[in-house]
Amino acid sequence: MVEVPIQIAIITVTFNDSANLKLTLDSVRKYKKHYHRYFVIDGNSTDGTKEIITQNSDIIDSAISEKDSGIYDAMNKAIRFDLPDSTYLLWLNAGDLLTDWEGIEIAEITNYNCAFFAVETVLEKNNKKQIVAPKILAPYNEKNFFPKTMFMHQGFLVRVSTFRRYMYETKIGLQAENLLMSTCIMREPCFWSNSVIAVYDLNGVSSKDFSRVLQSYLAVARKLEFNQPKLLFFQWQFLLKTGIKILIPFEVFNFIRKIKAKI
Repeated sequence: MVEVPIQIAIITVTFNDSANLKLTLDSVRKYKKHYHRYFVIDGNSTDGTKEIITQNSDIIDSAISEKDSGIYDAMNKAIRFDLPDSTYLLWLNAGDLLTDWEGIEIAEITNYNCAFFAVETVLEKNNKKQIVAPKILAPYNEKNFFPKTMFMHQGFLVRVSTFRRYMYETKIGLQAENLLMSTCIMREPCFWSNSVIAVYDLNGVSSKDFSRVLQSYLAVARKLEFNQPKLLFFQWQFLLKTGIKILIPFEVFNFIRKIKAKI
């Protein structure tokens, strides 16, 4: 076994989602490395999640099970675990899967406070898979803001010491992860790689409530002190598409997305 001078804490946040938690746990059991530590943060579930955590205690270093005020409040609880400041945090929520990191030179990130890796996205098990590699355009401004810049939190690693400075701002809403990663891009030395480290379930909450996504997106832009007229000018297509999605039922949009994935 080759020693890797790094420690990565994988954090799974879950609430009453035992079936998807099992999938995540199975992937961690299969691919957990000696430099991985694994933690579960449960929102005090009542669907058997606590029992599943107990049954998998051999691969879980520590767990929390208590009520929270939302997903980002739960994700912020990662700092309550006994972790050195040099540890990197990676959030894989229930339904997300760890992949095989064999061959990935993970030690290369040690000179950086943040790292962005590729993520495989899957809408449903039988749908076409897609690799989403991190794409960051410079300068990081209104013109190059999301979606022209692409990254996913399942491929995002951040040092504990860096995370403590920023955290997830819970008042921002569903795009709080966008704010954290954008802040790191603008203020911290970051590492980029096209290596896949996780699989993301596209049926997550942020992909369904487009109204809240749009409101949170604009809140992130304000927090980053982006010029709103410039943002509207450069990102009008994204804003228009999101507005249309708000007007049509999610079931209709999801049906269209499934058809496009099969083409």
